[in-house]
Amino acid sequence: MPNLNKHMSTNTVIIPSYNQAQYIANCIESISAQTKKALQIIVVDDNSSDDTAKIIKPYLKKVTFIRHKKNYGSYAYTYNTGVRHAKGDYIIIVSADDKLAPTILEKEAAILDQNPQIGLVYSQSFSVEDSKNILKVHKSAGHKSYVGRPNDFELLLTQGDFISSINALVRRSVYQKLGLFDTKLRYMADYEMWIRIAQQYKLAYIAKPLTYYTIHGNNLHLNSDFAKITRKEFEYILKKYLPKKDHGADLTKTKQLAYYNFYLKLTAEAILASNSGQAISFWLKALKLKPYSILTYKALQPAYFATRKFVSKKHPSKI
Repeated sequence: MPNLNKHMSTNTVIIPSYNQAQYIANCIESISAQTKKALQIIVVDDNSSDDTAKIIKPYLKKVTFIRHKKNYGSYAYTYNTGVRHAKGDYIIIVSADDKLAPTILEKEAAILDQNPQIGLVYSQSFSVEDSKNILKVHKSAGHKSYVGRPNDFELLLTQGDFISSINALVRRSVYQKLGLFDTKLRYMADYEMWIRIAQQYKLAYIAKPLTYYTIHGNNLHLNSDFAKITRKEFEYILKKYLPKKDHGADLTKTKQLAYYNFYLKLTAEAILASNSGQAISFWLKALKLKPYSILTYKALQPAYFATRKFVSKKHPSKI
């Protein structure tokens, strides 16, 4: 019996952009090449100073172009502008310097079509070094697909952000219920949103790379203030979802693990920055939460979070 829902759902693709003129045409072409066509492609430009508007001009028959009157300097604003204008049942947000594999909308929409309890479905990504053909597959969420595991909320808090916005397809009704991205967050608004969604809905994961993340000199994580700001934003997120009065023994297991891993990550960052005083301070805070962890490899190797490899080399296959 045919699946009557196979081609009924619709998708909106939002492309946030700031000074990405050299990449945006390839991004749009990758969306146009989808096996399940998008109902909408919305480019939200954060008042770029390059030739983005000129590059977009030939695509205006199939692309809605929205340009902010000023530069907000935070992708949360461009995300929110796009979500407000979205009409599709499902929404995916793809940075202008990244690309989609041809089957992502078909494969991810099918998961949402068939599983009404799922609020968000995500997949793996290829990372592509600019102007090179070397591909690496990000497998930070593991090697096995799943639909609706019970502990994604806790895992996102305790293990960090393992979902990329470029491969996260979200029901528009979820945004309508839970609200827009938190504009107080400059770099981690998507991470906060995934936590918010996981608190209320089940998630699904496709263990295949269905997007291409471009690595180049202008990636956000290379900004000089990235580490400092994300440190504050992560603490803000933990306090928002794990409210507490202190770091004492009354913390729940989830709180303990979240703050423990958080302080170990800060320890690693301090070591890389050659700040031994801060490294010792953060390490002692982690051990205060889990004293017996001093016997474990993770606690004895505080640079673990900064040096662990999340990717493995792999050549592209048909997806």
